Amino acid sequence: MTAIPTLPDYRLSLDQPDAKWQRIATRPGGDRVAPSSAVVNGMYYVFGGWQSDPIKASIARELRTEHRLYIVPQGGVQVRRDAYRYDLQADKWSRLRNLPVPMVGGATVVLRDRYILIMGTNETKTLRVGKSNVAHKPWLVEYWKGYNDLILCYDIQQDNYSRVGVLLYGVGTAPWIKVGPRIYGFGGEPYHGINGNTENVLQIGAINWVK
Repeated sequence: MTAIPTLPDYRLSLDQPDAKWQRIATRPGGDRVAPSSAVVNGMYYVFGGWQSDPIKASIARELRTEHRLYIVPQGGVQVRRDAYRYDLQADKWSRLRNLPVPMVGGATVVLRDRYILIMGTNETKTLRVGKSNVAHKPWLVEYWKGYNDLILCYDIQQDNYSRVGVLLYGVGTAPWIKVGPRIYGFGGEPYHGINGNTENVLQIGAINWVK
């Protein structure tokens, strides 16, 4: 098995018109694709992502060619749980508490400069009451497996995660923005694969703080 080398990371100062790209300290954890990230108080937070896994790829190919099984969870990649914080002033990475579940391709929303909502693809493909029909095959649109509907909240001060609910319609790789007390999610990629990654769903959530 050949390891993929970790690519270098860079930063650019936007307040200097003639600034050049500067290489920064290499992020721990090796090569990574599609992690979730956020910037809070000058710190850069990175969660999860996926890495190539030749062993899983070989198993997936065998299942497809020998057994004609095409529904293989995350065939060929390993979704990660590790998380890191980058300090711009010190040019240093720090390891954070692991995500409770592997996540990849997620979007983040920052709340009160302390909390980071993380919404993205995760491997918690559990059945949801009222949304699942186990009599159907998994590639049919009627079948719901809770794909990508888990919402996590990372507390910067406590370095821990909380589950704050599930999305009405679970999708990955969807952009999310915050406007006032509401958050908006546009499109995304559903599990059933009928629309690929071009789902046209709009989701709106409200942030209610409990004193």
